[in-house]
Amino acid sequence: MPLLSAFSLLLKNKKTAYDIIILNGVEIFSMVLPLLLLPILARSLGAAEYGKYVLVQAAATLSSLIIEYGFNLSGTRLLIKSESQSEIQKIASDIFGAKLMLSIVLLMITVIFHLFGLAPSLDHFLTIILLTSLASGWLPMWYFQGTSRLPKYGVIDMSFRFLTVVAMFIFVRHPKDLYLALYINAFGILISSLVNNLIVLKEVGSMKLNVRNSLSALLAARGMAIYRAISYSSGSINTLILGALTSTHAVASYAGADKLATGARFFITPFNQVFFGRVTANRNSLKAAAREFKISLIVLLLTSLPIIAFGSLISQDIVRIFLGNDFGGTERLLKYFLMTTPLYVISATLGLQWMIPMGHDRVYNTLLISSNIIGISTMHVFIQKMGLSGVVASLATGQILFIVSAFIYLAYKKINPILIR
Repeated sequence: MPLLSAFSLLLKNKKTAYDIIILNGVEIFSMVLPLLLLPILARSLGAAEYGKYVLVQAAATLSSLIIEYGFNLSGTRLLIKSESQSEIQKIASDIFGAKLMLSIVLLMITVIFHLFGLAPSLDHFLTIILLTSLASGWLPMWYFQGTSRLPKYGVIDMSFRFLTVVAMFIFVRHPKDLYLALYINAFGILISSLVNNLIVLKEVGSMKLNVRNSLSALLAARGMAIYRAISYSSGSINTLILGALTSTHAVASYAGADKLATGARFFITPFNQVFFGRVTANRNSLKAAAREFKISLIVLLLTSLPIIAFGSLISQDIVRIFLGNDFGGTERLLKYFLMTTPLYVISATLGLQWMIPMGHDRVYNTLLISSNIIGISTMHVFIQKMGLSGVVASLATGQILFIVSAFIYLAYKKINPILIR
């Protein structure tokens, strides 16, 4: 029985069980904090101003992906394979150099947007977007994950995010406090990034920056960069498109439902982070790797079922508690988001637990890009027919297309993990 094998594996491998427990704790905390922040901002700013806050954060998230560049995965993989302190120092130096180059690129893009007015609705927020993007993009999760100390990073990061929530609770009181809320959030991430990077510098030692090596690191990580851009940008792109098609009030309702559903999916990320390394370590044995994949997938799917059922039953109460009465229709959106959780689990696990560790990054990126483009292109049609719920329908369309096309491709290549016995 795969389920019994899953629990048996966790009992035998105490390190894996410990990592999952600690990371789940950190992940729960990382989900609780936004849920604590949600009613503070939603009730203080109101739906219209909160919608603006969400749009700015969506733009910052997209921008931060330029600097992050997939190093949280590619850098992790390199560090896992490293065999000496000098090799770790070289990897860290190359990544730091690459991020410096990407930071300059982001700064130039911001200046161009400002000079030519390419985003008039966000023009007054460009400084905040740049600051938040730099802070997020420089978070060195790749180092701590690659050296098997991700819980330490998580605890530090969550500590500063908690202080951010406290500051929001104390200082953000009215809709006019929108800019204050945005700067508090940006500086919270910035301080966390600075502290964690100082730890990296202390442990690694002096950085030996080399332009050629940093460019080589960028070229080598381009597959992971595309993966991260596709996987983590769809939500932000949907938010920005929704903002262009509808009102900030609608954006606020969509974002509220999305954050609540994301909070319910806290269990997915820790499993993906832990089992990514396990599948990568077993990539030369398809049978062993497929077993790890199935364990992860089964546990995640089984965990999602009671969350969907319970969340759907109390969705109205959840929305009223967290958002108040200014977010009409959000409870229906929340139900739809929760129903798509199995699709989210399967697509995320297929990518991070199989196609990427098995070296099929390019095919994965191609399938995901194509599916997301088709899904996003249907958004306008779905919104016209279904209202705000059409956003969820477009997301589900893209996920279904990716899952089907990925399974067909893997079966054709005779490496479909579900079919491997």
